[in-house]
Amino acid sequence: MSRKQLLAMSSVTLLLVILTAFVTYFVVSSKANTRYEALVERQMSVEQLLLEKQEALERTASELHAMTIERDTIELRMERKMNDWVELKETHIQFLHSELEKRRQQNEALRAENANLRQPHRKQPPLPVVQTGVPLSHSSEESQRSYYANCSEARAAGVTPIYRGQPGYASHLDRDNDGIACE
Repeated sequence: MSRKQLLAMSSVTLLLVILTAFVTYFVVSSKANTRYEALVERQMSVEQLLLEKQEALERTASELHAMTIERDTIELRMERKMNDWVELKETHIQFLHSELEKRRQQNEALRAENANLRQPHRKQPPLPVVQTGVPLSHSSEESQRSYYANCSEARAAGVTPIYRGQPGYASHLDRDNDGIACE
């Protein structure tokens, strides 16, 4: 082979190597470019997702703040109502205590009165005999009777009350033994 041929072959080989290098470069460059574009798209979608998440987070924070304010307001109202309820109950309890004290005092008074009623009565000295007028509707014989079976008879005769020592007085007509029959 001649030099020219060798040179031509070398040139063709070199051209083939350069062409192969360019093709490889373009293929690699194209793949890299495609990957780069995919990465850019992915980065953009991630940034969009982050932006959406940030907005959602801000909305949630705003809602949380509003809920916190509402909770605090409700707690304050509940505290006021509880205080009002406690004051009302304390007032009611004081009223009940005063009523209980009144009832206790009434009970003590009733017990004392009951104890006084249970004590035996002191016998009073007999009252002086007093002559009373004869009622117009009854005869003098009825008013001077010395015995009455019961207070109804004595009332019918018009001689009630009958004092101890008067005609017609009898212990069975004086239930409380105080000297006055058929009171």
